[in-house]
Amino acid sequence: MNLNYGHVAKAVGAVSAMALVYDATRTGVHDGYNRANMEIGDYCTKVVVNNTYTNRESHLLERMKGWYQNSILQSGALTDFFTVKNVIFSLFSSIARNIVPIGLSLAALCGEKIAGPNVGPIVSKVSAVLLGLFGAKVLGTEVLGIGKRTNID
Repeated sequence: MNLNYGHVAKAVGAVSAMALVYDATRTGVHDGYNRANMEIGDYCTKVVVNNTYTNRESHLLERMKGWYQNSILQSGALTDFFTVKNVIFSLFSSIARNIVPIGLSLAALCGEKIAGPNVGPIVSKVSAVLLGLFGAKVLGTEVLGIGKRTNID
């Protein structure tokens, strides 16, 4: 059986790219929803506090504040705005945190097409090896706890 390391490098690149994109999107969306919920809660608290206390007594102002508070708190547009904003921001932030392994996986997968037929196979194989080392480091640190600092003393 003859093992073609170029195909192994491409397989490593493809599998890692799929895993990284899946993880980045899931983590980004999850963090985005959490941030949106916190921001919605903070904004709604601010609206209620600002509309509860007044410096001037006026029946008209009280009715206007009540209308404004109800329209803000019961509006789905406010929730949608904060959710979309935070999900997009968190998604890009999650992808940015994983840019090195994503770049390595793309280089392992597409190294021959990007760098040309002479240097491309070397780029692909070296990227696959570096990606494997990076993955081993992350698994060793995060799963096995090797070299991980704990805050428990």
